[in-house]
Amino acid sequence: GEARGEVTVTSGVTTDVKVNLSGIRRSLHLGTQVRCELHWAVLDEAGAWSAPQQQPLNSRAVDPVASRIECQFSAVLSFVSAQSPRRIAFVVWVQADGVEHWLKSSGGSDFVIPVEELVTLTSSRLEVLSDSPGGWLVADRPKVWPPLSEALLYASASPVANAGRRHAPVPSVKTGTQHLEKQGRVEWHVVTAGKVVTVLLEAWVPLPEDARIFMHFGCLYGNEWETPRERLAGVTLFDDGRASRTQLEGQARALLQFSSKEAPRAIGFVLFVTSSSGELWLKADGGSDFSVEICKRDVVDVGTEVARTFCDAETRYAHWSHFQRLCLVKDLLSQRASLRPDEAAWIACDLCLANTKKLEWYRHRGYQPKDMAHCQESVGGIMANAIRSSKEPVVRTLLRLAARA
Repeated sequence: GEARGEVTVTSGVTTDVKVNLSGIRRSLHLGTQVRCELHWAVLDEAGAWSAPQQQPLNSRAVDPVASRIECQFSAVLSFVSAQSPRRIAFVVWVQADGVEHWLKSSGGSDFVIPVEELVTLTSSRLEVLSDSPGGWLVADRPKVWPPLSEALLYASASPVANAGRRHAPVPSVKTGTQHLEKQGRVEWHVVTAGKVVTVLLEAWVPLPEDARIFMHFGCLYGNEWETPRERLAGVTLFDDGRASRTQLEGQARALLQFSSKEAPRAIGFVLFVTSSSGELWLKADGGSDFSVEICKRDVVDVGTEVARTFCDAETRYAHWSHFQRLCLVKDLLSQRASLRPDEAAWIACDLCLANTKKLEWYRHRGYQPKDMAHCQESVGGIMANAIRSSKEPVVRTLLRLAARA
């Protein structure tokens, strides 16, 4: 059969050319241990290979005209739109079992991507959005977005600046596009460079001229929405302790900047629009929230996760009570076949501090006495069973201390 790959071109402040080799790898039975790279160049007016004006992130020059970028399954060449090439040519370089192979298109010619033509087609599709109700239009915006250009430039320079530093964060640029339920799309770039992670969001949504559009988002450190763990410029926090909101400047662009230490695993968001016509909530195609992966976290130690759960509940939750505290303890005891000493210590510490009223019993939340009585009975039974079954003397001691609280 014929081996097929996919090429996707998206354009905004940057022009991103994504080459997906998954189909080719499956067709040629290339395993995961095979090394693949795109051997590419810009095509000049005469159709000859030439070097790009600026190397995209993760791409490197291998001779005066050709460049390479790793493409185990896919690769993205991201150009500042003002410098995007008209056409790109490439072949696929494969190394397997110490032998090199060059994959070309049918007839033995190079693969060619008509970047400018594809960008024009994308722009034409966007013009259709102007046929929205009441003459709603996609907001104009400058072609160059300085914060994005600066972030990309800093990321491309970071490997040199970080040379010789063992624990320096690895610079990276991740891009994505998601369409709205009805009309429009959102694009994002996540740029990691130095100790900063910058999330740049751009919306292409037809709206009334007087509309204000907001990114209504939650940080996903675990599985639930949370407010950021650091103060972010231009971000308003909600009292529920989960959602935050920032406005898209000019109905078009918004920026979030996290420290790499406090950046969440991902963010989920919807778009909230307010205008003289009323309010509107916009979700992704299919009715789901938009989701952007920020950074991959190492697997967190169980004890660390329990500590974070207690600390967040006691210090960050807007609504909290002693009833919720006991429910949390009940869940932890029920989920663990056997507790570790650090987990038992957190349970004992939390309940003992609460018993001496060092921790709040009511924080914008109440409970019914019958619910509290039932919860206390359940926690007592589960804790007694945990004390009997634990083989760790220190765990038994800590749980007995907690039971007296």
